[in-house]
Amino acid sequence: MSIEFSYKARNKAGKIEQGFIEAKDRNRAANILKRRNLYPVSIVDASDDLGGEQKIIGSLIVRNAEGQIAINMGEKKAGLRDVIIFSKQLSTMLLSGVPLIQGLDILAGQQPSKQFGYTIKKIKKKIEDGATLSDALSDFPREFGKLYTALVRAGESSGSLDTVLLKIVMYLERQKKIQGQLKSATMYPMIVSFIAVAVFGFLMAVVVPQMANTFKGAGLELPGITKAVIWTSDFIVANWMYEIAVIAGGLFGTRFAFTNPKTRPYVDLLLLKVPLIGPLLLKIGVSRFCQTMATMLASGVNILDSLDICAESAGNDVLEKMTLDIKKAVSEGSSFAEPLAEAKLFPKMVVSMVDVGERSGSLDEMLQKVSSFYEEEVDEAIDGMIKMIEPIMICVLGAIIGFILIGMFLPIFDMGGAGA
Repeated sequence: MSIEFSYKARNKAGKIEQGFIEAKDRNRAANILKRRNLYPVSIVDASDDLGGEQKIIGSLIVRNAEGQIAINMGEKKAGLRDVIIFSKQLSTMLLSGVPLIQGLDILAGQQPSKQFGYTIKKIKKKIEDGATLSDALSDFPREFGKLYTALVRAGESSGSLDTVLLKIVMYLERQKKIQGQLKSATMYPMIVSFIAVAVFGFLMAVVVPQMANTFKGAGLELPGITKAVIWTSDFIVANWMYEIAVIAGGLFGTRFAFTNPKTRPYVDLLLLKVPLIGPLLLKIGVSRFCQTMATMLASGVNILDSLDICAESAGNDVLEKMTLDIKKAVSEGSSFAEPLAEAKLFPKMVVSMVDVGERSGSLDEMLQKVSSFYEEEVDEAIDGMIKMIEPIMICVLGAIIGFILIGMFLPIFDMGGAGA
């Protein structure tokens, strides 16, 4: 998984250049800069950087992009939606004949996010100083990734920047749709799980101990299920600090496993093998791969650069490595379909359509059709997973609460029967 770094480096002329770069660690970032004939002065994690704001006192008092001293209130950085709207507006302006500099100047003052507005002003300034739009965008990878800048560069070369921006919008909107679907699919289980934990904790920490004291005072002979519930409650109440530590450790360990470059490949491989989740992630990966390739090739980006960017945007280390292996095979003279078939992760239908597209000279169109097909498959898979998860979660929650309630009310029923 790549990390974004903010860097300052000297070029061959000795002048300081600064910007952002993505790499798996600081050493790899330094190596990338050296290959660009830049000699690093500083490389810091961009998550600690304020996106163009100069820190004066920690991260609270800053000097913003316009040189004004201000208090940083932790403003949210520009999201995918902001980039989509910006791209749509810029494309419309270019199609209407508005000059690029003027269009950027207008858009900079219309952004809901002030920080994103500052970013657009910086891009405009770089273009006024002689940079191309793609070169200016490449200094802001948090907002405009490699895929975005590569497509813009291709649009600049072919003289069809306005058209390419529309293709970027279509691509980003589809990615945003998938992200929204995944959030919707995970939101329901998270809410139900939170409620289940809260109810379970309340019953075990408050209700069960009170009823246990009542039963003890009455000298009742308790059923086995009631003893089990009371024992569980006593254990939870007596060891709550250890339980919190275990939960915190589990959350930290999970985060570490997902973010550490050494463990992430194993986690990604494991996720692809998990029932329900694995097939869904694979369909998303295939759809994203085909859509990215189709968009890049249709915009005039060569196949090797397209594969390189596909690898970076894969979102899964297994798929990333597979894409780089395909790139290596293609660079050595292989057709695109051959290494795709050898990868074994891609369904035969995908390989067949890619082979036909290669032979007919319409590879981008075939990849777009495959992407559309798998986008529908993803929609159906997510809907099916939500429909399956809902009853399972309700049954599990009902079983847990029902077990506790039955255990607590059985002695009361027995007491009522004895009194009768």
